[in-house]
Amino acid sequence: MKHFAIDYHFVRDLIAKNKLNVSHVLSSHKLADLLTKSLVVPRNKFLISNIGVIESSSILLTSSMPDIVSPSFSSFSDQTLTMDHSSGKENERKKLTSSEKEFDFSSLSLPFNPPQPQPQPILAPCASTLTSIDLNSKPKDDLDTVTVTSLSRPNRRRPSRGPGEGKSTTVPPPFPWATNHRATVYDRTHLLKNNIRTITGMVQCKSCYKKFEMGFDLEEKFTALCIFIQKNKATMHDRAPKVWVHPVLPMCQYCGQENCVKPFLGNTKKKAINWLFLLLGQMLGCCTLNQLKYFCKHTKNHRTGAKDRVLYSTYMGLFKQLVPEWSLS
Repeated sequence: MKHFAIDYHFVRDLIAKNKLNVSHVLSSHKLADLLTKSLVVPRNKFLISNIGVIESSSILLTSSMPDIVSPSFSSFSDQTLTMDHSSGKENERKKLTSSEKEFDFSSLSLPFNPPQPQPQPILAPCASTLTSIDLNSKPKDDLDTVTVTSLSRPNRRRPSRGPGEGKSTTVPPPFPWATNHRATVYDRTHLLKNNIRTITGMVQCKSCYKKFEMGFDLEEKFTALCIFIQKNKATMHDRAPKVWVHPVLPMCQYCGQENCVKPFLGNTKKKAINWLFLLLGQMLGCCTLNQLKYFCKHTKNHRTGAKDRVLYSTYMGLFKQLVPEWSLS
């Protein structure tokens, strides 16, 4: 999806909206054949007339002018072709008999009116504006100055987009450990102070398709995640490791199958994703790229690039929410 043919889909969307009509062009009407193929004389003249090219004789000659024969060309006539039967080779012999008429082009008096130069304004670039000065404008009676028009430079930076139309910046907290802001959780100190020590979430087995609730101990999972980040952050280079991209899933408590229980995100809206549960279980890699971009969008993190980069930003952003005072040292 990185190298996506955007131009093809742009044309396809215009056709679907009936803003662009694509019609079939016959092979006999393709104007590019004039420059890429050797054509017979009738077809060559037909294509020349379609691109708007006019012969020079129709421009220079009028009814009052005599016939003009260009001195740079000769008329070829009396061409004969003979065969040398003794050697078995063909020799072409052309007899040139030309009657060239010299014509004095100086006798022609064609009207020629050279185009008059138009006054052009001079653009003087400045630090914050572009100034247009018309040097041909007449000064006023009371002021001997020229007219100066200031054109503001457009701002190229796109403003940060907030929630879409009809959406609020705050939402009802979907979980006790989530705040009323989108994709935001309480820090660890607040959770322990309110005696929230177990983080639960819905999962589904990929083997037996059973759905059930699973819980993670906050302190145990937080300690394991903290040790993993401090040990491997120097080698991540702002990219999620393979164990985060393809996480090791828990065992199913019904069928006993290993690595088969994944978080249930089937019909869950993005604002109701259990981010803290996915962080402690190190299962954020089960989210789609759009879901990860949703988190980065509402936490003001960079959200472009491959999935491993966006996944890394999601892990670091959630861990920073859980422990605001955390640093690598």
